[in-house]
Amino acid sequence: VPSKSSMTRVYSDRIDAARVSRVAAVLEKRIGLRFSDQDIYINVAGGVRLSESAIDLALAAALYSARTDMPSPAGTALIGELSLAGEIRPVNRLKPRVRAATGLGFTRVYAPESGDGAVCVRDVRDLAGLLFGKEAKVDGAFRAGGSAARGAGAGADDAPDPISRKDSGHEA
Repeated sequence: VPSKSSMTRVYSDRIDAARVSRVAAVLEKRIGLRFSDQDIYINVAGGVRLSESAIDLALAAALYSARTDMPSPAGTALIGELSLAGEIRPVNRLKPRVRAATGLGFTRVYAPESGDGAVCVRDVRDLAGLLFGKEAKVDGAFRAGGSAARGAGAGADDAPDPISRKDSGHEA
């Protein structure tokens, strides 16, 4: 939401405002998605307080989705810690978490390592390309997502459809 004052604010319920600010800052720095002129509102449903680093990837996707008006695909689970460099890092008990998510009916699980049905997401650029499709906002402009966006040699039209992929092709 555009800020009504010169100082932006983070309004969060059941999640640390400092974590929200940090994830927003990483998205702004690494992919050019502006949050510095926005007030951010975050609510966690269900009365659960979230405090561990494994929620960073899901929080980044939620912020990206809200800022770009691009919804995340239904049935998606996201697990991983976000570094200040924009890299997605593994968390404790990653494989059991992936298995639990698929057991709960999630059809796609994104995590920093592939295996057990998870799609590998290495950084926030991968997240934007894989989760939100070929036309993901990167560096303040729209261009093809995934490795093709980072100059892997493939054109935007050659990039595989991220929604129908079973695996991103990344190895852990």
